[in-house]
Amino acid sequence: MAEISNSIRIERSADEVWKVVSDAGNIADWVPILASSRMEGDSRVCELEGGGRLVERILRNDDAARTIEYDITESPLTFDDYLATVRVDDDGDAALVTWTMRIEPAEMAEMMRPVNEGGLAALKEYCER
Repeated sequence: MAEISNSIRIERSADEVWKVVSDAGNIADWVPILASSRMEGDSRVCELEGGGRLVERILRNDDAARTIEYDITESPLTFDDYLATVRVDDDGDAALVTWTMRIEPAEMAEMMRPVNEGGLAALKEYCER
């Protein structure tokens, strides 16, 4: 299993950033590759720009720990296993967001690295507007 983990500092309070991250059904507001997103029970259903569907099961959405954890149950890509965690921590008067992906097969990790890095950059841009 491969792991990708990146962090980004966002010039907003951790609570403000957490409000965006924890609003799981509205992830398409800030992730540019998503045309739309919504919650259906404990699953986040995302329609991809250009076609395709991604379904992620929210396993944990913890306000006290400011942590959301999810896996992928349906994707145009084939994963044997996928688990992602996004954590929002205080960083002085800003927020430090860490997004970690554990991926199997390991060869898929390099394909997912731009998603991880681009997603964090998009979150920063959205929150700092």
